[in-house]
Amino acid sequence: MKGMAQSFVFWPGIDADIEKVAKTCEDCAKNAHDLPKIRTHHWEYPKGP
Repeated sequence: MKGMAQSFVFWPGIDADIEKVAKTCEDCAKNAHDLPKIRTHHWEYPKGP
């Protein structure tokens, strides 16, 4: 979140402001411990070079 924000804007104390918003965000807190939904993919071995 910080990196994305800093690529667009900057002001002194931006890191602390972003952390404060993230800590008080109800949606962030609700989803903080959910595992990412990643599909596993088994790579097949090549049959030749």
